[in-house]
Amino acid sequence: MGRLLFARTRLLQSLSWKGVGALLLCIAALSAWTWSGVLFTTKTLTFEEHAEYFLSILQRNVVSYFPIYVTVALADSVPVRDARRRVLLAAALVAGVLLAVQVRCAAMPDQLIYVYGSTHLPYCTAFPTWRTYLDFPNTFITPLTIAGVVMIFLFGRRRDAELVAALHVAAAVQIESRRQKIESEIEAMRSRVDPDRLLETLRAIRGRYEENLVEGEASLDELIRGLREAAGRPAPAGAA
Repeated sequence: MGRLLFARTRLLQSLSWKGVGALLLCIAALSAWTWSGVLFTTKTLTFEEHAEYFLSILQRNVVSYFPIYVTVALADSVPVRDARRRVLLAAALVAGVLLAVQVRCAAMPDQLIYVYGSTHLPYCTAFPTWRTYLDFPNTFITPLTIAGVVMIFLFGRRRDAELVAALHVAAAVQIESRRQKIESEIEAMRSRVDPDRLLETLRAIRGRYEENLVEGEASLDELIRGLREAAGRPAPAGAA
């Protein structure tokens, strides 16, 4: 089971350290962006209050997005393709969002808000909670939207990379096939043509050229026809 979950290293391909690290970086960036809203508050905050608010947002985002990552990663490891794969990933996204709401209700029943003053608002009153989906729709709409956009981007990039890799493989196979064909033709020609006999024939043709130009050209034409036959290629149109 451990090898199945940690063997692959591509993002969202499985529960890999690379994917978890990228997830934490995205969560930290999203938390910093959410924390920046405290700069518009009229209340003066100390460093400890800023740190407390940022850590509460970071914890909230980890609880909200990590279940989504787990469900999508597990669904991504299932060996299905095309339309069934897209349906499975979409279902895993929705299931992860619904699970994240329940996990957050159990781990963080309250949430800290500093934008309009230091306020603790109830996130849920009981676990498991179903009223949260109706009372606080933003708790699942925002993660669903952000996670969906990230999934489309990552899986789109992966699909493009796989297409490019497939094209490279097809080109390499074609080049290798042509190379093998040329090598086989050369080997076939070598098996039909005796190098020693060819050298003797060339010397004889040279002697005929020295004695009679016409006979030398006729011998050379005959040698060329023989080489073409050995190579398995037809003579060009109009050849004597």
